[in-house]
Amino acid sequence: VDLVFEYLEAPGVADPVFFFLAFEWKLLTVLGASPDLEGCAACGEKLDGGFYHPEEGLCACAAHTQAAPRRIKLNADLISIIRALDEGPLAASAGANVSHDTRKDLGGVIHWTYTFHVNNYRLPESLKLIPRE
Repeated sequence: VDLVFEYLEAPGVADPVFFFLAFEWKLLTVLGASPDLEGCAACGEKLDGGFYHPEEGLCACAAHTQAAPRRIKLNADLISIIRALDEGPLAASAGANVSHDTRKDLGGVIHWTYTFHVNNYRLPESLKLIPRE
């Protein structure tokens, strides 16, 4: 409930789509379903250049990744944004300005994680209300 209040009370949101994604990420964390981006699930190596496998909920370095239809490439920008979301309060995301590509990648990680790990999830219809750039 506190997270919802924090989302609704945030002043001066620079990028409403990113702020909504930040809220969704924080909610994944509260639910215990956010992926671990600290290192490869097989060897522990850094993930830059690796992939997130949403069906399994695992991340893998380039050497341990498997071909999968929904795997998402992890790059330094995406990992950096997710770590910032993990470390700070939701309100810190209100002023953030993230590139379109990074925002799209983050949206993919969030959407597929919810799809496979949160019961009854469907892509929010409310996203249609936010104007595109």
